[in-house]
Formats: sequence, structure tokens, C-alpha cells
Amino acid sequence: MNSIKNIKTVIFFILLSAAFLQAQSLDSLINEGVRNNPQLKSLNYKIKASEHNAKSVGTMPAPSLNIEFNSLSFSKPNIWNDALSQSFSISQMIPLGGKLGAMENMANSETAIASSEYDSYKITLISKIKMSYYTVWQIEKNIEIQKKYIDLLNSLLKTNETLYQSNKLSRGEILMLQSEIANYETQLVVLKNKKEIEISNLNKLIGRDVISGNITVDNDIYKKSTSLNEREIIEDIKLINPSLIKMNRMILMNEAAITANEKEMIPDLMIGGMLMRMPQGMIVTTKSDPMMIGMGGTEVMYGLMASITLPFAPWARGKIDERTLQLESNIKSVESEKLDMERDMIQKAHELLLKLKNTDELISLYNDKVLPLERDYLEMQKSSFLNNNTSLNTVLEANKMLLMNEMNLYMAKADYQMALADLEMMTGKQFFN
Repeated sequence: MNSIKNIKTVIFFILLSAAFLQAQSLDSLINEGVRNNPQLKSLNYKIKASEHNAKSVGTMPAPSLNIEFNSLSFSKPNIWNDALSQSFSISQMIPLGGKLGAMENMANSETAIASSEYDSYKITLISKIKMSYYTVWQIEKNIEIQKKYIDLLNSLLKTNETLYQSNKLSRGEILMLQSEIANYETQLVVLKNKKEIEISNLNKLIGRDVISGNITVDNDIYKKSTSLNEREIIEDIKLINPSLIKMNRMILMNEAAITANEKEMIPDLMIGGMLMRMPQGMIVTTKSDPMMIGMGGTEVMYGLMASITLPFAPWARGKIDERTLQLESNIKSVESEKLDMERDMIQKAHELLLKLKNTDELISLYNDKVLPLERDYLEMQKSSFLNNNTSLNTVLEANKMLLMNEMNLYMAKADYQMALADLEMMTGKQFFN
């Protein structure tokens, strides 16, 4: 029975290890980043804070309660019976004309702006994760090429050492081959360091510890998009780009602020009531009848109060008028900035579409023409070299050319996906699910 449990445990850990060795898909990393990125979490909390603020500004101001004990004597410390009078009053300010609703609308506009900031950073984060992922993929492909050609050069070295021993090859050619291998091995170390740095950056973006370990990427990232219509992309930029939506909402916030500011011209109402208790009767003055002194009992009176502010007074309304002019200038500023940003994005989108088209053509040329010809040429030179019809240097040059063009192919594939990620960041939508 115990042996069966041990076997199951071993199988479990084997499957678990295999799961970790599998490539982690880009979509899973993006989902993890959206859940765990600290900056995105911070922006989400700002939205919640703004929502609470909107609710708070729409509430009535607090009432005022006042308690007063008049004419107390140090020799008679009883504040209830020996005071000349006690006053208890309460008052409440009541904003009129829908002021509270206007302020709440302005605060809701600020919440909408915070939401746009969240959406903008989210799409930027997704784009950064993609670009970092593609960079790791490109470095890994370069590492694969380096290892493959180091293996090829080692096989040539073994063959050449045999030729050297039979005096068919010079010692200089052996040293040249060894030097070439050492050069590629040096480049391999540099590439591995670059990969480690980029993986730490990717871990940071997705909310992991920067030294949390390796990330295994997909074998191929190239996906050609067939939905790149320039007119539709321009419309998407105008309608759903998060940064432009944020500017629209900034305009709406300033308009709401103008409405709230103009409502300040409406008076506020203050109402209140007072209760006065006089333990020694009515207050005696010099004009009171002397016969009444000391004969009064406790008197209780009350009073009512109402007052309004006068914000339309000529010496007071200037503040409101100037505030409105300030907000109107803010609107014009945001409108101009939005127009400039929109044009800049459309121009960049046009450039990215041209880059995507050219890069796609390059990928086809490398796959269909350049690399097959380079491989055939290298094999021909290797065969000629083994038959003493060409030099070792010619083989190495053919090897370098093939290496460079394979790297160019992988670079073109990464550039295509990065340009697509840039385009997605501007349009605010994904071209691939």
C-alpha cells in the first residue's frame, strides 16, 4: 500500500515538474500582470477613493451647536443656578439651487478620469509585457543560433584536426577555427546576461519578485494579423484610445466645475433656533423697576433665526466670475492638447502600419529565399572545403552570413509583434485574443 502511495507521489512531482518546464503563454502572463501589478492596483484604489469622495461632497454640511453660560461669578460656581443666563442654540447651513448635486457631478467626473487613467495604464502595461516577452523570445532564439553554430564549428574543428594531423591543413587554420568558437562562446555569455536582465524586467511588470526565476517563452511568437484596416484603426484611436477618452472626461469635469461654480451665485440659507434659560428671572437693567429686583423666578425663552448669503454682491462675485473664466481656459487648453495628441497618434499609427507591412514582407523573403539560399551556399562551401577546393575562411564567412540572416529573421518577427503591440496600445483594443 505504501509503495503505491510512493509511486503516486513520484508521478505527481514528475507531472508538476513537467508543467513548470512548459512554456508559459503570453496570455497567462498578461492576466497575471493585470491581477498583480502594483501600479495598476494603486490606480484601482484611486478609483475607489474618488468614488467615496463623490459620495462625501454630496452630503449636507454639519450643523452647529452652541452652549453659552453668561455672567458667572467666581464666588458662586454653580453654572446652572447662579449664571445670569444659559443659551442653547443650533443652526444648519442649507446650500440651495442644487449646489450639492453639482459638486457631486464634478466629483463623479474626477472618478471617470481616474478610471481612464486605470484603463490607459492597463493597456500600456499589456503592451510592455508583450514587448518584454518578445525581447526574451528574440534573445532565446539568438542563443539557440549561437549554440547551433558553436556545435557546427566544433564538428569542423574535429574534422580539421584530422586534416591537420595528415598535413592537409595548417596550424593557423586550426587556431582561426578555435578563435571563432571562442568568439561565439563570448557572445553566448553576453546574450545569457541580457536574457536574465529582461526576465527580471518581465517579472517586475507582472508583479513578481524580480529574481523569482526563469520564464519559458513559446517556440514561435509570429502571428500575422489580417484585421489591419487603417481607416478602422484611425476611428478606434479617436473613439476608444484611453488617453483621448481621459482628455474628453477632463473637458467634462471642467464643464461640471463651471456649473458648480455658477451655482455659487445662488444664496445659501442658514436657519437656527435658540433656547435661553435665566435662573434669576429677567435680566435687570438700570431702567428696570427696583421693586422687581430679586423677585424674579426662572425664565425660559426661545428664538428663531434665518439668514442668507449674498454672493451676488459686486465686491464678492468677482471670485466666481474669474473662476469660470479660468475653467473655460482649461477646457480650451485640453481641447488643443487632445487634438495634437490625436494627430500624433494617427501619424504614428500610419508609420506602424507601414512598418508591419514591410516587416511581413521581410519575413517572407527571409523564409522563402534568403535563408534557403544561404543554407545551400554554406553546404556547398563545406563540401568544397572538405575536397580542398576552397578555404576555411570562406566557410566561416558563409557561416557568419547565415547566422546573421537567421538573427535578422527572428528580429523581424519580434519587430512585427512589437509594432502590433504598439498599435494595440494606441487603439485600445487587442488584434489577437
